Amino acid sequence: MLCCAGILTTFLVLPSKESFGKEKILFTLNYTWQAAHTLILPISGKGFYAEEGLDVEIKKGIASGDTVKRVDVGTTTFGLADTSSVIEAMAAGAKIKIIGMLQIRPPHTLFALKSSGINKPKDLEGKTIGGPPTDANIIVFPVFAELTGIDASKVKIVPMDVAAKTPMLLSKKIDCAGFFIDAYPRIERGALKQNDSVVIFKYYDYGFKAYGLALVASEKMMKENPELIKKFLRATYKGILWSMENYKEAVEVTMKMIPEVDRELMEQGGKMNFDLILAPDVYEKGIGWVSKEKMEYSRDIFSKYAKLSKTVPVEEIYTNQFLPNLFPKK
Repeated sequence: MLCCAGILTTFLVLPSKESFGKEKILFTLNYTWQAAHTLILPISGKGFYAEEGLDVEIKKGIASGDTVKRVDVGTTTFGLADTSSVIEAMAAGAKIKIIGMLQIRPPHTLFALKSSGINKPKDLEGKTIGGPPTDANIIVFPVFAELTGIDASKVKIVPMDVAAKTPMLLSKKIDCAGFFIDAYPRIERGALKQNDSVVIFKYYDYGFKAYGLALVASEKMMKENPELIKKFLRATYKGILWSMENYKEAVEVTMKMIPEVDRELMEQGGKMNFDLILAPDVYEKGIGWVSKEKMEYSRDIFSKYAKLSKTVPVEEIYTNQFLPNLFPKK
């Protein structure tokens, strides 16, 4: 999401006995534990970072906007954040850069209950969509409306806190809400409990081409320790590819690391990220690679609809120079 405020704190992490001699790194995620993280936690749990001589703590985040602030001020070494939040932070002066992409396809998705009578995008006219003004799904809804022939002026946006979206949707106080696609198992479970089901509209199915989650580092880090970035990305992308190729084991590793989460929701939702990651670009250019044209599209969309004060030059937003040239199995 865009513009999510958070409190910046400094983390003090004491080294374990096994970590002596390894470079200590803090890797902060985009949000609290989510299904997409079943592909990331095993990077540490299966020893991919250790193989590169890195001692990495993977820490759950507050929101993408908070994560990029931490990267900028140096309270985290690397971050995972939504591309829109990176662009917004850079427009406000943050000295950060995308060093590799995770979600080549955007995760933005609209959810409605079947009982609402919404079966196709045009049915959203005369209905309500709930969420905070900073919700990325809502910010770029005008693009979705244009792509699908919806008259956006006939759709009412109902402001609410992020935490209120699910209960408001399930209680039918709003007709629709925006979530990232891996929320589907959770929302569907709630709908089934009341003898209903969920209808979803994935933005990318209708031609929305913006990037999703990305890996982020500070400009300071890029200047002072480029080799560390290369090691981090090599281990990260090796681990993500391993997690997708060995998904059942990846889920087992994840559950050992964060046993408090719902296994079924994590397993089902995590798998929904495969389609976002394994786009044609990944097979042609390698995992993590960023297209200038697609980043320009992403920047223009987010800058326009988030009403950013500055248009960041596209070449300043990302770099492909540290990528490990790894490819998924076909």
